Amino acid sequence: MENTKNAGLSTHILPTSATLVGACITAVSLVKLMHLGRAGFFVDKLLALTTIMFLGSAIVSFTSMRVQRLERRLEILAEMVFLIALGFVAIAAVVIAFEIS
Repeated sequence: MENTKNAGLSTHILPTSATLVGACITAVSLVKLMHLGRAGFFVDKLLALTTIMFLGSAIVSFTSMRVQRLERRLEILAEMVFLIALGFVAIAAVVIAFEIS
């Protein structure tokens, strides 16, 4: 029953993570162009980390669809990494917002 509730979660995590990899790379470029100083250095590194985390989430999500015996564990791992990376993006956005104002 539990598996049917979350069935296909990886099919959502994979494309979203892949898209957010591109968005984070774009954001890193924009932060570099904005010359935010010390805050920019922090945000730059945080977004680089989230890029790697979203990439990892996409890879683990893809692997969970291919390896049936580990599907549930890998799906949970992909979800956790994805949500942590999403939180880091939110922190980066808040720092940028306060730095610009």
